[in-house]
Amino acid sequence: MLPSAARDSFQPSGHPLHTRSISLDVFQQTPDRIRATGTILDLRKCGFVPSGLEVQSAGFIHLMHWRCTLDERGVIEALEIEQPHVAMERSAATGGECCRDPAPRLQALVGGAIDAGFTKRLAGVFGGPLGCSHLLTLGQALGAFVPRVLASPQRRAGEREPGERVAKQNLMLDGFERAGTLELAIQASEFWLAPQRSVRDFIDRAARALEARVIGEIAVGGMQLNALSAAARERTPATGVSAQWECRDAVASKLAGDSALRGMAGRVRALAGELGPGDDGALMTQALLNFAPALIQCMAALTHRMPLMYERARTGAGLTAEESSFTSSGGQLDSCYMWRSGGAASRLRRL
Repeated sequence: MLPSAARDSFQPSGHPLHTRSISLDVFQQTPDRIRATGTILDLRKCGFVPSGLEVQSAGFIHLMHWRCTLDERGVIEALEIEQPHVAMERSAATGGECCRDPAPRLQALVGGAIDAGFTKRLAGVFGGPLGCSHLLTLGQALGAFVPRVLASPQRRAGEREPGERVAKQNLMLDGFERAGTLELAIQASEFWLAPQRSVRDFIDRAARALEARVIGEIAVGGMQLNALSAAARERTPATGVSAQWECRDAVASKLAGDSALRGMAGRVRALAGELGPGDDGALMTQALLNFAPALIQCMAALTHRMPLMYERARTGAGLTAEESSFTSSGGQLDSCYMWRSGGAASRLRRL
């Protein structure tokens, strides 16, 4: 069993595999307009991954941005998508297709609101083989955060300078390899900023800080979640350094003993009411909803074992049950546009 993450025992260990960063910002653009931005970055720290006829080495794997302007009701007036770094560029092997191809579909969201129904609408125009799973993850994160900012009394729109940042959310997800297991550590933070005109010192801008920590142990063979620990705390100018971490292991541990991938999101949503009140619970829920997508990226980094596995398969030595989990080249079938059934990339799947 992992130690509790509630105190200073949040100490993941093992060989670093992968880091995923999700960063969201909301700005008060004008008294009646906000600007919301999101960035997702995947940094592979070791190995290489076969992807069709290409090889992805360690380094940047994904770098993608959402930028949107919304009115006071949350209606999207303008949406810009940028993908400076994608996993698969156009080539003869991909039939001229590229990870950027489905992004224009997201323009169908303009004119609709980022509200309680946004995630469902997003999935309808961009889910599975219609879109990019990483842009989808980033859109889902914005869909959870933006309505909370719009509804928060802390926003105080009329007191903000043009373009002033109101709130920022960050998720840092780090994967590590140990003997037969993976550890996935999540550090989530949310900063709410006081209006610039109301403060005298820069430290007073930090009106409120929410933090969540999650650390999970996953069995490589079968991807079962062996153990999960979590903690959260809130800091304000009044509490400062005296704020203590609150253990959430009793709730988080209910997710252990089952798949760390299949059905994980549904189980997290079912527990959302128990993870904490208000913004506190919302941040913890967001951290846990990103557990499985980040784990998939860590699994890809495990294909640094691929040369040895290929040699064993070639010579007829066979693969262990654990190794067989990593013999598929590329993403899951129909997980995104590039890996859709019948697509050029899916036809190149091989060990």
